[in-house]
Amino acid sequence: MGTKVGKSEEFPEGEVRVVEYEGRKVCIARVEGALYGVDNMCSHAEAYLSEGELYAEDLEIECPLHGSTFNLVDGEPQDLPASEPVRAYEVVEDSDEVEIVKQTNDA
Repeated sequence: MGTKVGKSEEFPEGEVRVVEYEGRKVCIARVEGALYGVDNMCSHAEAYLSEGELYAEDLEIECPLHGSTFNLVDGEPQDLPASEPVRAYEVVEDSDEVEIVKQTNDA
């Protein structure tokens, strides 16, 4: 179905983990049981989104460098200075495995 990137227990609720997928670093966050994936690199500056805050209630992750936030569903920036989206990915669980199925946007 997809590319296995880890076991379910490696992705706890409300936390972000970084995995490798097709040569890219991808942040995977579990929010209310669902898994979301976006590129780890901010589209505005070379900063790792995984080092920023996860805003679970808004389904957003914040860049620690300049404070831009990105939607976990579609990778779209929610505020400046970022103006370009990051790649977003479909992430699923199959039994106890977490898999990235595909990129879901055109970033």
